[in-house]
Amino acid sequence: MGALMGGAGFYAVQLGTALVGSTYWGAVLGQASLSAAQAAFAHQDVGQAFVLGAVSGAIGAGLGRASMKVIPVPEVETAGGAFGRQAARDFARGAAKSVVMNVIRGEDHPFEGALEAGALEYSYGFAQTVAFASYANLVADGDITWQGHSFVIPTNFLPKDATAMRLGMFTLARPYIADSGYDYTPIRALEFQSTGEILDHEDEHGAQYNVLGVMFLPSYLADWAARGFVYDDISFERDAREAAAGGH
Repeated sequence: MGALMGGAGFYAVQLGTALVGSTYWGAVLGQASLSAAQAAFAHQDVGQAFVLGAVSGAIGAGLGRASMKVIPVPEVETAGGAFGRQAARDFARGAAKSVVMNVIRGEDHPFEGALEAGALEYSYGFAQTVAFASYANLVADGDITWQGHSFVIPTNFLPKDATAMRLGMFTLARPYIADSGYDYTPIRALEFQSTGEILDHEDEHGAQYNVLGVMFLPSYLADWAARGFVYDDISFERDAREAAAGGH
């Protein structure tokens, strides 16, 4: 029965992702898949874990979007401000999600454990940021600068056809892109027409990360799998392309 529920939930989320076409459906699928995997490892009910994970993912994405309204990204950002705002979003998302899930489960004391849940989500986010920062420093081929809403890392240590890649608050970019930055130097690279357009694309991934926090990567991978591993069909990438095209 658990396997049947899990399978039905998986395909229901896939259908919802295909119909709605929203990045944040990836959060639902990502959290559901992660919860199901944890349940399987612990020999617990996989189907129930998948369903509760999907609910948790939806709540987390909704709270993440709300946190962007309460704690928005300013036009001119600083590194310290970015770290502080992300930490606040992570903590608020984790604590609020804990309360809502306790209410859904019918717990007598829904606020119990909220602070611990917030601290745990913050800790995961901090650990991920440290890992990304360590990797960025390892592959940097020049000065690391703060541009727009991220640290821009000049490097050629990227997948073969990639011009840039976002890791949390860090944008790994080919040196000529990192040097030109947001001056919108005309180029022709894949679907992009300028260096600034590439960074606008990566900034949209940054906004997605701000909303989803530590669930960004599993959500991205789950959405990729749900779309048959076709890169251009990933909702995260489609949303980023539309944001870049609309920016300039």
